Amino acid sequence: MRSKLLICMALLLVVLAWAGPGAHAYNESDVIQRVGPYEVVPAHVIENETDNASLIGDTSGADGTITFWQLPLWIQLTQVTWIATLSATALALILKFGPLIIGKLKTPRDNEIRDRIYNHIKDNPGSTVASIARKEGLNLGTVRYHVGQLQSTHRITLVKSDKFVRLFQNSNTYTDREKTVLSAINRPTALSIVSYLHDHPGTTTPQIAGSINITDSGTNVQLKKLLRDQIIRAEPAGRYLRYYLREDVKALIDRQSSA
Repeated sequence: MRSKLLICMALLLVVLAWAGPGAHAYNESDVIQRVGPYEVVPAHVIENETDNASLIGDTSGADGTITFWQLPLWIQLTQVTWIATLSATALALILKFGPLIIGKLKTPRDNEIRDRIYNHIKDNPGSTVASIARKEGLNLGTVRYHVGQLQSTHRITLVKSDKFVRLFQNSNTYTDREKTVLSAINRPTALSIVSYLHDHPGTTTPQIAGSINITDSGTNVQLKKLLRDQIIRAEPAGRYLRYYLREDVKALIDRQSSA
């Protein structure tokens, strides 16, 4: 096969030599007169040029145009084999290095989003996946993915509270008791009640309900949960109960507010 390629190259050189500078339709001896930039040549030369020009459109013969399927079989096989080998090599490289390259391109963006979520959890202990997605303007699935990554690297911990899973920074920042408190007061209505009791200790159910604009029955439901989680305590006062924050809860809220 190598010898055939050498023969083809030799033939190509012959063709190029034939078509070189000396291959004119006429030569210098044909010129009988020069007038400025013009050359006067015999008429038979012009006739020969005209005859040769009629052959330009001829695509037959040795210099004709042929399709790939008209090439010799060995040339077809060489081309097909070369293309197949090149394609297989390219595909193998894509399969091997493609995921790595894509991963490298995605890493900075992933790290940026993960850091945003981590900082949100750090600044808002007891957050849920849904609240992070809503407040950070991220897709819920994206937040779930990055929360899973943060948990697998032990940067955060998860605490189940009622039907919610709440997220905390994992750096011994909070005790189990503090996580329970922060999880309990992360409910919007519960947070409103706790905030009110922080500033108005010893208030009754009607007073609390009026301050946060919900019914007495709705307030009672939340107060029972806060009593269950030992966030507040109640003291009888006539026909009503007066509610107070527990001291450790108040101290935790003050610490969070000053952080």
